[in-house]
Amino acid sequence: MNKLIFLFLLFVVTTTNSSEIVNFFNNTKSISADFIQVTYNKNKNIHTTSGNFVFSHPKKFIWQINKPSSQIFLLNNNELWFIDKDLEQAILQNSSSLKNTPLYWITEDNNTLSFAYKKNNIKWYETKKTIQKQYKNLLFGFKKQSLYRIKFENELNQTIIITLKNLIINKAVNPKIFSVAIDPQFEIIK
Repeated sequence: MNKLIFLFLLFVVTTTNSSEIVNFFNNTKSISADFIQVTYNKNKNIHTTSGNFVFSHPKKFIWQINKPSSQIFLLNNNELWFIDKDLEQAILQNSSSLKNTPLYWITEDNNTLSFAYKKNNIKWYETKKTIQKQYKNLLFGFKKQSLYRIKFENELNQTIIITLKNLIINKAVNPKIFSVAIDPQFEIIK
């Protein structure tokens, strides 16, 4: 379920003080953004994906990868769907499986950020806790007082960098976008 890594992009922070960051998380009702995710192995780009996401409290989000293939992660309360349009497959999981992912840090335990360092005008904050052994060095980079990048290492010691663009915070979100619409031809795995 390595793809759940993408889901933690639902963080948006517009301050640089750790306590203000926590307050921001607690006061954010919705977030939307475009993203580019690059996977590096020994500083060499080995894979790039891009897409967009929308998050709304409580426990609702849609994370859509548009390139290089079409995949959707959709959380609606306690149901977590992974839909792969190319494979014509949909997988349903209970949201309790999120406890082993960075997303859990956002939805349940977001008060453990501390300043790590500043480099290239990006202020980096790290989590004080480890989220499972497969996610190492989870960092959040802020530029111009807004979340700009998320960086971590996966279980293969690859570095993942997610860059956010076109952030929109606390805009009303139509709840219908979190409804599951699966093509009847798709294989459904529960």
